Amino acid sequence: TCDRRPAVEALGKIMKNRTFLVAFAAIPGLVACSDKAPQADREQELEIEAAGSATQQVYETSGEVTALSSDGVTVEHDPVEEIDWPSMTMRFEVTDPVMTDALAVGDQVDFGFRESETGYEVISITPAAR
Repeated sequence: TCDRRPAVEALGKIMKNRTFLVAFAAIPGLVACSDKAPQADREQELEIEAAGSATQQVYETSGEVTALSSDGVTVEHDPVEEIDWPSMTMRFEVTDPVMTDALAVGDQVDFGFRESETGYEVISITPAAR
């Protein structure tokens, strides 16, 4: 069998550090396996997918809900030091619309978000404990 673990680990580093030069180190490991395993091993494919999602950084902050829609929430949020963001008002997609059902404009919230393919998405949001 072909061991793709080194390539999966390298892809995880790419996702975590956004260091695309490392991508070239991962590609030979994946390509080298292609002639040995013409039919992709589903378990290893899942490991590769998991490496990308498991390394996504989640950021936590607080703020005030300024707008709600069926697919997003706009929050005037506090600074996010990990990514050098100042306080600002920003719209986020939500991973599950049910998350915002109990929210109203003006609510103070604590929330977690991550980068997505189309911007940033809230993955958790709760009324602030103040």
